[in-house]
Amino acid sequence: MAVLRLLALLLGAQLAAAAVAQPAGAQSLQTLAVDFVRNDGGEAVRGTLYFQAPERVLIRVSEPTLQWSEFSGYTLLIYYPAEQRAFRFISRNRLLIPFARSFLGFLRPDFGLAEAGFSLRHSRRRGELLLTVWDPPRSLRRTIGQALVGTDRGGPVFLQLDDPQGRLLTRTEYSQACQAGGLSFPGRIVVVEGDGPGQRREESLYTNHLVNARLPPEAASFRLPAGIPVQELQW
Repeated sequence: MAVLRLLALLLGAQLAAAAVAQPAGAQSLQTLAVDFVRNDGGEAVRGTLYFQAPERVLIRVSEPTLQWSEFSGYTLLIYYPAEQRAFRFISRNRLLIPFARSFLGFLRPDFGLAEAGFSLRHSRRRGELLLTVWDPPRSLRRTIGQALVGTDRGGPVFLQLDDPQGRLLTRTEYSQACQAGGLSFPGRIVVVEGDGPGQRREESLYTNHLVNARLPPEAASFRLPAGIPVQELQW
């Protein structure tokens, strides 16, 4: 399967359904299981997302192709059981991995920007919306010009990354909040990537949130089977 197809399926699982970004809430989230449906106008992608504290994320895509994806640290492993093939993507910064931006970032008040080396430039209010503007670390300045975060009453509304020329790289918007296990989660996430005619938009919906419950064995003990060839790629 072509690498572009792999990335398309991964982006289709850019599903973030995690606790509202407040430190106390994030610390109380130990496990999460949530079903998702992603649609970008083409074939729908369905599956389940699993989270284990502190930062292990596992995605099981059931349709259209069975696929397991595991994100941890700066690496992303994608495994296709039917093809007995696996790919490992290695990034120099977790924010460059789309899934990390939308899921792990949502667990932190600043979407993980400070941890990724960004520095706060300034903040301002637009009605109830608090806007913060962040400068990227030197290592990312050729790719990212600035990051813009919007929060409302402590809850994240959007994260936007612009290129050095001020053009949109990606914008992730969170809405339709729901409550589960005493925590708040987004029920809908819209991701817009790129600017101009080639802009790409996808919508993901999340249901059946299970918080701090025992994960099914296939997720809790997931490991890449021995003998599976792994192709490593830099992101």
